[in-house]
Parts: sequence; structure tokens; C-alpha cells
Amino acid sequence: MKILSPLTGSDRIKHEKTISCTWLVERYLALFQVDTRPYFGGLSSIDLYCCLESGYRFYYPFNISGDGSFYQGLSRQPWYYMDWKWEHKVALKLVKHGMHVLEVGCGKGGFVDAVNRSGGNGVGLELNQEQVENGRSRGLKLLPELIEKHAVANAAKYDVVCAFQVMEHICQVKDFLLSCLAVLKPGGRLIVSVPNNDAFVNKGDDDPVLNMPPHHMGLWDSNALVSLGRFFPLRIDGLELEPLQDYHHAWAAQMALKLAAKELGPEAEMIISRQTDFFAALMLSILKIIPGHTILAHYTYQPA
Repeated sequence: MKILSPLTGSDRIKHEKTISCTWLVERYLALFQVDTRPYFGGLSSIDLYCCLESGYRFYYPFNISGDGSFYQGLSRQPWYYMDWKWEHKVALKLVKHGMHVLEVGCGKGGFVDAVNRSGGNGVGLELNQEQVENGRSRGLKLLPELIEKHAVANAAKYDVVCAFQVMEHICQVKDFLLSCLAVLKPGGRLIVSVPNNDAFVNKGDDDPVLNMPPHHMGLWDSNALVSLGRFFPLRIDGLELEPLQDYHHAWAAQMALKLAAKELGPEAEMIISRQTDFFAALMLSILKIIPGHTILAHYTYQPA
């Protein structure tokens, strides 16, 4: 069976690596107490490919993504669903008074609430029923349905469609994007944010299990986001890199020190351990100029 890019449909792809399912299952259990065995269906390994036309990297096979139960398990981690993130602040500046806004994958509706409070009309889609009930208890319009289903009855309804930290979870990302565009008015705005796989905090992670199935099904960078304008009726209007957030400083510093020790050897690790105050101050200065975890892109929908 020929493998095609789930973004472009092209067979111009390159195999990058093979990953053991046993390792994935063990790491998810150890780190998050989530059993991922059902999602791999007895597979011994999975593969990572790169679409040569777009730069988008994707995992195969496509039927190994997490479901609502999986995300409920991860949501036990206190950091997993953040009510307010850097990309919310950026996106809210692009929403004008009176606009109809749809957020796909809205969690318990922190951004939807902010849209409403700023004079917009927010609706959210979310598959985690616990998060939906949480948002509804606060008077928010949250729906437990997929964008593909929502698009059937809501064609050209919204001025803005947002998807924050969602597209990396989607297997058939082309179908997802087409559904997002189907509910947009002509001239409407699509806003997406994804983990930036060119960022130091993502490239340097030595236990990147959350960047793999069944959590992440695709890996994005700025080139892949820009390429969407070649395959969809979209004009890219902006691309923004998140500054490294304070709550990621310790994580980034730890990775930097590990990389330094790995590259320079045990002698360097010994020197660093003896001069912790100096290296902590040096690291803080460096962290101020390192891009953070996320990249945000916004587009104008320009149907033919």
C-alpha cells in the first residue's frame, strides 16, 4: 500500500525513523500513568515520514491517535489544560467586536470566554466531555463534536476559526483544514498554533514521548505552516514565535545543560556543577532570546 502525505496527498515522502511501540507504551505509563496499548493495536513499531512538498512530518499508520479517554487521562496532569496561553493573547487581538468565532479543541473554554467578554460571539468544540461540562457550567457554548460534523450544518458561519495546539493531534490534517475553511466566511481568518519543532525546547527534549502517537500525529515548523498557502485557498498574514515562557525556563535550562555535558564531555559537567550560580545567570540571559514552545500562524480565507 502506497503511503501518501495526509496534508498534500503526495507520494513524495521520505522515511525518517522507526519507533518501538513497546518503548512508547512504557514511557507513557512511567511518565503519565496512561495505558496506550489499545491505540497501537498490536503493532511492534510505527514510522515517521516527511512530506517533501510541504516539510510536514507525520507518523504512520494513521489509526493510532488518542481518543477522549486518552486525553482525560492526560488531563490529570495539572499543566495539560491551561486556561490562558500566549497564543490566546495574540489571537484575541485579531478578533473584532461582534465577530463570530469558533475555537476547535477549546478545552474548558478559556479563550471562548475571553472572546465573549471582549464583545465577540464565541463557540467551542471539544471532545473531552469533562471539559465541555466545565465550560457549560460557566455559561459557555461548548459542543462535544468534531469540526467535520460541525461543518455540515454551519457553512460560512464564522468570521474567525481558531485551533490552538490541535493540528499536531490530527491524522487526516487535510480533511481537518478543509472543514475549518468550510465554516469560514470568505475573507474570514484562520488562526492556528502548534508546537514549533524548530524551537530549542522541542528539539532538545531527550524524552519526547508527548511529541509522538497517540498524542501527536504530526510535527510542524514555520516552513510547513507557510506551505499551507500553496495547497489551500489561504493567504498567510502573519507568523509569530512564542517567547520562552517563565514556566519553561527550568525545563529549557535543564536541556541546555544536558546538551552541553553531552557535547563537551564529563569534564564540562563537573565544571558546571561547581559553578552553578554563574551558569544559572548565564543561562537566564540566554533564555531571554530563545524562542519558546509554540508557533502561531494566521491566514485569510480566499475561496475561488
